[in-house]
Amino acid sequence: MPPRPIRGPIRGHVDSCFFDGRALVLVGWLLEESADLVELAVEAGGTRIDLAGRHFRHPRPDVALSLAREGEAAAADLSGLVCLAALPATAFPPAGPTVLLVATADGRSLRIGIEPAADRTALDEMAFADAFAGLPADTVLSVLEQLGIDGPPDALPPPLRARLRMHWRRAVQDLPTCLEDDATPSRMYVDFAMAGPQRGLLAYGWRLLNGCDVRSVHFHRVDDIARDLIAHWTLIERPDVVESLRAQGVFFESDELGFMFHIPWEAQPADAACYLRVGFADGRVRRMKLDMRPYPTDPIAAIRHVLGAFWPTQRNMRAMLDRHVGPVVEAIWNTRTRPAGTVREFGFGTPPARPVASMVVPIHTRFDFIEFQIAQFANDPDMARHELIYVIDDPAIYEAVRPFCIEIGRFYGVPFRVLYQGVSRGFAGATNLGAAAAKGEYVLLLNSDVFPRHPGWLGALVDAHRALPAAGAVAPKLLFEDGSIQHAGIRFAPLDMWGGLWVNDHPLKGQPDPALHGAGPQGPVPMSALTGACLLAEAATFRRLGGLSEDYIIGDFEDTDLCLKMREAGLTNYYIPGVSLYHLERQSQALQGSPHWRTALTAYNCWRHDRRWGTRIAQEAAAEMAG
Repeated sequence: MPPRPIRGPIRGHVDSCFFDGRALVLVGWLLEESADLVELAVEAGGTRIDLAGRHFRHPRPDVALSLAREGEAAAADLSGLVCLAALPATAFPPAGPTVLLVATADGRSLRIGIEPAADRTALDEMAFADAFAGLPADTVLSVLEQLGIDGPPDALPPPLRARLRMHWRRAVQDLPTCLEDDATPSRMYVDFAMAGPQRGLLAYGWRLLNGCDVRSVHFHRVDDIARDLIAHWTLIERPDVVESLRAQGVFFESDELGFMFHIPWEAQPADAACYLRVGFADGRVRRMKLDMRPYPTDPIAAIRHVLGAFWPTQRNMRAMLDRHVGPVVEAIWNTRTRPAGTVREFGFGTPPARPVASMVVPIHTRFDFIEFQIAQFANDPDMARHELIYVIDDPAIYEAVRPFCIEIGRFYGVPFRVLYQGVSRGFAGATNLGAAAAKGEYVLLLNSDVFPRHPGWLGALVDAHRALPAAGAVAPKLLFEDGSIQHAGIRFAPLDMWGGLWVNDHPLKGQPDPALHGAGPQGPVPMSALTGACLLAEAATFRRLGGLSEDYIIGDFEDTDLCLKMREAGLTNYYIPGVSLYHLERQSQALQGSPHWRTALTAYNCWRHDRRWGTRIAQEAAAEMAG
């Protein structure tokens, strides 16, 4: 005989009830012919709390088995009942609710007694676990979202929140890692998601969401407010995805199929299971988990990974920098371990006891330039007044540099010192290390691929600085090897393709030297900024202003940053066209990887420079145009 359907009065039972004055958790079962409930509430004395929208039904295999033995069946096998509600502290007397009220549309009703929990400090673990057993991950997460587990930590009592976190983690782990909806052409994939303390979460991926079908996309994380991703992410071009979809015959309206978003957080809980929730117009909700991984421990490796998803040629590159890439790279760089190793030093010859100027030359990757420079300095008697300091900024070359320098010191007879700290600090850090050890009244920042055209050039720069009023930094004319202009001062210009970021503009760069025809400026020219490839400043002023900023990564914009600090201090920077040297440009630095990496890094350094100085630069540019 088949099981007969349930008839007559509603039946039910409350297995466990927890109430601590702030939250109610009720677990039990309920049998009724229709799921069309018109009332579900709890009561204590004269207080009644409606549970509509605060409950869900689920299978209860134990109840179904018991009914089968009696020849009955639970309708749709959804006999389980769980009620979860955050309540005001004054909702009930301390003992909590005593009655569960049930009423259906066909007039049936039931009052189920609730036994107060013997242990008020914790839930009945087995009963609570059974409430979620066998439920789809989407269902569990829907319930937890309603309860507010993805809200502020103080929204629920700690014992309850700890228990719910466990179910949150389990449910998130059961979600798929992508979204492919069968009912619509919607798809969503996350190529990578990295998370860590102080850096937050950075995610990059692509989506194909029909705007008429998708109403919302939210990010969820335990102990955090759900974030509306459509308001948080930045859409970007994804040529690779466009090409693939076109090959499949898929139609799309825009090539901006990619997205990137950054969710900041100060600390990351150990159980920070995160997922995305996509809501469709027909009411369906789909969820996908974020397979997060930690940022690489090496800061440069972490920054390479972040910038690998960033293309400076993208239309929305400024928004990506402002909202996502910039803050993450900045946090990675700011939390790096600063070099603290002992500085090793060895020298050759006897430098002057009180040098006029100290030349500081960072060396990275290519150290053969040391010999080329010293060969030029050997023919300059003025070098006897100055000291020469090389800073080895590359552990990979140090062991080879020492014997190389011994031979050079013996052959050319030019005194010089070599410093090494055992790490790579970048151009700014290496220069600051050398400047801290400098003994001269002046410090000269010098690239290893800069070579003099004539003797006495350094003394001429010193004389120019001393003669100029309130001089900050001075720099000579720099020429390419073919005699064309490489550097004749720096001005700032907004770059439209980079969202108006102020970039360094080199007037006359690549053009013939006007001095060959007796043209061009003859005396010092005030300039907004100068290149650090060859730049002279008083050592005391350089140190007082903090030297080169090490906020810029590897080497970019720290020279113009210094020049702007000079101007902020009331000093003037001067271009000295009467002194000229050759500069091979960038051959003294390793490219540090692919052109994409180098360009992306330059764009980031430009963005950081703009955040610090953009307002001042814009004001001065406006005043110059008005004048």
